[in-house]
Amino acid sequence: MTLAKNDLDRFPETGKVYRHPKVSSIAYTDGVKSLADETRAHWLINEIATAQQLQNITTEAFQVWKLDVFRNRQALLTCYNDNASKLLVKRIDHTDFPLDEVSIFCVKSTIMLPKEYLE
Repeated sequence: MTLAKNDLDRFPETGKVYRHPKVSSIAYTDGVKSLADETRAHWLINEIATAQQLQNITTEAFQVWKLDVFRNRQALLTCYNDNASKLLVKRIDHTDFPLDEVSIFCVKSTIMLPKEYLE
């Protein structure tokens, strides 16, 4: 699969949200669902959703999640709060995620693409 960063702008913004099947307090948008479907990266939604149960994460209403993928196909998933302080860093031993990096927001228990965020 070939996906470029600007391709993230084509994912739908229908306003539809989905409940996470294992963390029912967490929802995610159509854009995130489409990204996960197209890249087979539902694991990324799962990582963000399950991290919401950690005390230092759940207290943050606005989070930026950044996935950095390296040439050796390992990755780092990092969560930042709105002050750009790191809340969590997780090493991913292997991924076939097609982009070098992607950022995803989690705002008040809803996971979304940055273009879907309305202040």
